[in-house]
Amino acid sequence: MRRVTQLLLAGVLLVGCGGTELDNATTAAPTTTEAPATTAAPATTAAPTTTEAPATTAAPTTTAAPATTAAPTTTVAPTTTVPPTTTAPAPAFGSRDNPVLIGDGYDLGEGWSLAVSGVNFDAADVIVETNMFNEPPESGRAFVLVDVVIAYNGTDDPRSLGFEVSIDAVANSNTSYDSLGCGVLPEELDSFSDVFSGGAIAGQVCFDVEADDVSGLTLYASSGLFGGTDVFFSLSTESSQATGVATSVGPVLGAASTPARLDPNPMNTVVPIGDGWALSVTGLGLDGTAAVLAENQFNDPPPEGYVFFLVDVMLAYEGTEKQDSALAVTISAVGEGNVAYATSGCGVVPGELEVFVDVFPGASIVGTVCFVVPAAEVDSGVLLYATGEMFGDSFVTFATSRE
Repeated sequence: MRRVTQLLLAGVLLVGCGGTELDNATTAAPTTTEAPATTAAPATTAAPTTTEAPATTAAPTTTAAPATTAAPTTTVAPTTTVPPTTTAPAPAFGSRDNPVLIGDGYDLGEGWSLAVSGVNFDAADVIVETNMFNEPPESGRAFVLVDVVIAYNGTDDPRSLGFEVSIDAVANSNTSYDSLGCGVLPEELDSFSDVFSGGAIAGQVCFDVEADDVSGLTLYASSGLFGGTDVFFSLSTESSQATGVATSVGPVLGAASTPARLDPNPMNTVVPIGDGWALSVTGLGLDGTAAVLAENQFNDPPPEGYVFFLVDVMLAYEGTEKQDSALAVTISAVGEGNVAYATSGCGVVPGELEVFVDVFPGASIVGTVCFVVPAAEVDSGVLLYATGEMFGDSFVTFATSRE
């Protein structure tokens, strides 16, 4: 630039000196062709500062995919592919949808258990023939006769199933049927006999049902004075390996009655039994079937496999007030079967104990009591147990033999 300035100054001087010199000054083109100052392109082509792409191609910071491909945390699908959570559980055994099969026993609670042992879905003719006063079912209805076995294995004995076990049936129409109304049954369940621990009672119950409900009928039962959980029993499907109900022979260890049964009061011993009454066994218990049948021509023989078992007793009254009868006194018998023997069915008994008499303080009554006993248990130690309290549950036990 300095040089350019110098040339311009020289030109001015030349102009000032004369016109001929002006022409020489204008042709001095070097002042405009001095391109080196503008062609110094290296200053603009120094592109390395912009083409330094390595700073933008350093992709490793974005291709570090391992942090996003660590999929194991998202592929843990087992929590969503567990189908068992969507399947309904199997119905509980003993429920209406999964009833106990015929032949199998099941616990009802309170020491009681039940098993269905047979079914007759058309029992009208059988029941009508059983008793002259029985009538057939009404039109459109049917009698369904069911054989059951009920056992008691509790420790608070004896008990009576009639007050503690309920038996009913239900059909496809969801209508409940009770076990009453068919009339006298061929082998009706004895609901009011005492059952000791280990004992079982077999018998029949009957349902008067709508004919359309016969095929879908299911029995259900519960135990307890105020009812318990219903257990359902099939009347159509038999078990391939029937379990029945559990029973025991003789007194059961731990049962309330066992101490007295193992150590009964001996014969010819007068023992108070409650409410001013006392009892003594005065004669050996024996098979008196022949004597009973000879006593009255209308007496029927005992059921097959049973005998009439006779025991002589003395009943004394030691109270202070006259009694109109001895009906408050209950005298029963039990043996190895752990079920009270029936007192009905003997008919007219020779020398039978008279209870329908007035009894004054100090009086005593002597006579014979009769029980229907399995022949196999006659010599196994039949025991009497008695109470002088009406509806009493405290019993005194007596031996009927000298052993």
